[in-house]
Amino acid sequence: MRRNSCLLVFIASLALFLALAVVLWMGFQRPAVQTVTLADGSRLVLEAVTSGTVEHVHGSPWQRVLYTLLPPNQKELSGSRVFSGAPGKVTFWVTRPGSGAAPIQIHAAPFDEHGCMGPTVTPQGLGNDLERYELTAYPRRGQVLGLRFFQRAGDQWKPLGQVQVPNPSPGPHPTWPAQPLPQTQRAGEVEATLQKLTAGVKQEEIEQHQEPGQMLCMAHLTVRVGGKPSGAWSPSIAELSEASGNTWHNSSTTYLGEAGNLRLFFTSLPWPDDPVWKVRVQLTRTPTARFTPEELWIVKDIPIPAPGKVLPLGRKSTVQGVAMELVEVLGANTPPPASLDFAELQKHPQIIIHAPPSLPRDVHRMPIRAIDERGRDVPVQFTSGAGNDKGNTDMFRLETSPDARRVTLFYAVQKVRYVEFIAPRALREPRQK
Repeated sequence: MRRNSCLLVFIASLALFLALAVVLWMGFQRPAVQTVTLADGSRLVLEAVTSGTVEHVHGSPWQRVLYTLLPPNQKELSGSRVFSGAPGKVTFWVTRPGSGAAPIQIHAAPFDEHGCMGPTVTPQGLGNDLERYELTAYPRRGQVLGLRFFQRAGDQWKPLGQVQVPNPSPGPHPTWPAQPLPQTQRAGEVEATLQKLTAGVKQEEIEQHQEPGQMLCMAHLTVRVGGKPSGAWSPSIAELSEASGNTWHNSSTTYLGEAGNLRLFFTSLPWPDDPVWKVRVQLTRTPTARFTPEELWIVKDIPIPAPGKVLPLGRKSTVQGVAMELVEVLGANTPPPASLDFAELQKHPQIIIHAPPSLPRDVHRMPIRAIDERGRDVPVQFTSGAGNDKGNTDMFRLETSPDARRVTLFYAVQKVRYVEFIAPRALREPRQK
């Protein structure tokens, strides 16, 4: 009996000793508070940085010990503050007390120990002065992960300050073997060759609106069909990714050159610790290419309303499994719906086409041709678009002659193709001496 009592006393003493050790350890683990003071007098206070769903528990040593010991349904009784992010993301948790009724609008960019920066993000307000900055692309292999704050005014970015911590998820991460350029990949009868990747290029023909740390990159691509350069296919940079897990979805590609031999310009933010890129190129047929009847929606005899008038049509069709509706036609100089982004008054008639909210990623929609009642070609230009959970709406300008009364529209729904290249990341062009 005495031996059992001694054993119980020993176990209780050991438990008390471990609890005290945990208290002391957790007390010394609290990092120094980092703050950034803004122009309006408010402060950004870095509360925590989380990787994935790993919890960070803040509070007094006793509160954190209680949080550890209490069962899941009672942990809130500890009085601790708990920060936990989303899978695959690093989250900076920031409080911003005293920001006032109209706080400064902030953008923030991640950076590494080399000073390279990633895409900017904006905060998500969570109430009680708490904001979070979620990063999906950041220097995963770096030793340091920081967040640099900016205030944007037009195309200018004013630096406001920064915070930094040791990289919360340094790996190890997988690697990809670099394959030298040029590389050729096929998608059916189409043959695409990535000849060269260059970063930091200067191109006067390209209007550049770059975020902090961004650089203009160029991919030299040739497209052939049957061994000959082809202008029937239009390439664009769909996605860049790295083996460590970073992915950038490119929303805009500008290209210069002649049919089948193009220079594609896009902005990117490469991390130097990831030396290999996977470049995913999207190939779509141009309006001059051939389309099958199953790929076409031919909308005949579209009336052209008088200037300032709106004509509802509601013509519907399903092509390649995509249900579409030509909603209405706007006469020349008719104010567009406020729901369309960047819509402007046009001196030509416009049509509005609606499509479902969830479109397959491999489907591309576009008008390829229009003719009036006299058989004259009518140029068609995209002017505005918007998408939400109710659908995708696009507006196109019909550059009709003044005497045109009706138009027939040829609208294509095509399956796009993709090719992928694993190549050394774009390197800066050498400076001219």
